[in-house]
Amino acid sequence: MKSQMKQKIKLDWKILLLIVLFLIYIFILIIRKTNLFWDATIYISMSKYLLTFGKLGFYELIRPPFFSLTMGVLWLFGIKSTVAGHIIVISSTILSIFLVYLISKEIFSKKNAIIPTLLFAIAPTLVFFGSRVLNDNFSMSISFLAIYLFIKKKSLFLIGIIIGLSTLIRFPNMLLMAAIGLFFIFELITNQKKNKSKEFINLIKKCIFLFLGFLIILTPYLIFNNINFGNPIEPFRQASETIHIVSQSINEGILYYPTNLLLDSIFIIFSLCAIFFLFKQKINKNKPLWLLLITSTLFFVYYSTVGHKETRYMLIIYPYIFLLSYYGLSQLFNKLKLKPNLKKIILSIILILCILQSINGTNAYYKSYAVPFDEELGKEYYSANLPGFSIISGPQVLAYQDIDAEIIYWTRPGMFEYYEELNPSNYLINDCNLFCPQGDIKCNTAKQTFINKLKEKYTIYFHKDYNDCNYYLFN
Repeated sequence: MKSQMKQKIKLDWKILLLIVLFLIYIFILIIRKTNLFWDATIYISMSKYLLTFGKLGFYELIRPPFFSLTMGVLWLFGIKSTVAGHIIVISSTILSIFLVYLISKEIFSKKNAIIPTLLFAIAPTLVFFGSRVLNDNFSMSISFLAIYLFIKKKSLFLIGIIIGLSTLIRFPNMLLMAAIGLFFIFELITNQKKNKSKEFINLIKKCIFLFLGFLIILTPYLIFNNINFGNPIEPFRQASETIHIVSQSINEGILYYPTNLLLDSIFIIFSLCAIFFLFKQKINKNKPLWLLLITSTLFFVYYSTVGHKETRYMLIIYPYIFLLSYYGLSQLFNKLKLKPNLKKIILSIILILCILQSINGTNAYYKSYAVPFDEELGKEYYSANLPGFSIISGPQVLAYQDIDAEIIYWTRPGMFEYYEELNPSNYLINDCNLFCPQGDIKCNTAKQTFINKLKEKYTIYFHKDYNDCNYYLFN
């Protein structure tokens, strides 16, 4: 009994130490002060809008509200918006690490649980976006919580609620409903019981309980949409249209995600072994692993067919794919009948390579995506706190100050005349935010004409060329 207790404490200390090291790593990244991403400033602005009933910030219809709503609650308690965002993202990432550990114990054993958990926790995409005020890590952890509860055979009604909340973080997370539905069908097909009709009725009951939980969360949101926008599914429709428009100008190839997954962690290659071994064994074995495979495949196929691709979109399948990869590696070891010492050596080599890959990959993210915060811009541009109505080229300003403003979303001819009719007192323009598709001469001409007309009519109160972008404050 004492030896079991010691072992339990030892393993608990391992996961605790891993989480502490992760927190230190994230803290080091956060103190390297950088500009907020475009999407981050939108979520912050939405949080203010939702919690002040439209008096501050703005609401972007295509964004699910739950991440912003959670941030807004913390903001109401006096926590700075960016700090609130970091608290949510870091907490949810730690939750996902802990869930990977718990499911690893369930599938593999306590002894082996720390290995896939560690390799998951050091993946560069997970680490980098664990230091960003974005909804991807939050989305990943809440959706994976639903899968964990399902594996533990908890209430399907509760699981439906969790999936509903997850959908209000990222709309495609409703695919979890389809994944669990497919798993129910998988269970029915592989079930050895003769009374299939009874099993089918049980399947229908399960789906009803799951859907009711999901509907309880989605219904208020659909009613809100219908009242405010005249259509309960208007955000879904507009989100689909926006993705289609963006995909026309930013469209990566079909190998984008497989390539970037391997660049993130070479350990993921063993997920292919997992697929091979799962199909080779009896199909009714390893049901939790089949659930992981079904769910990750659905998400992978969906995001691969969407033209606009970003590495952070794949975070949704990271918990699944690292667990599958460890299963593939362990099965490969068993088939090769490797000696314990040789297994340890190979695992050590993989771990060292993944740690080096994590450091290199995280630094690469910072070089490519994280723009160092400029103090002069912060004071003179982002935090100018100008009186009157302003036209701004992006939502970043609204994350730092509470002003009455209209955002420029599209670069087009006649921009100046259109915005002048709104009678603004100020223009805060970052010309990099005035986006034009590559080679679009008409758009680029409209952009330059707009800036030239601003220079003619208004006084340039502040201008700075920073990181190949021109920041103007006209009034």
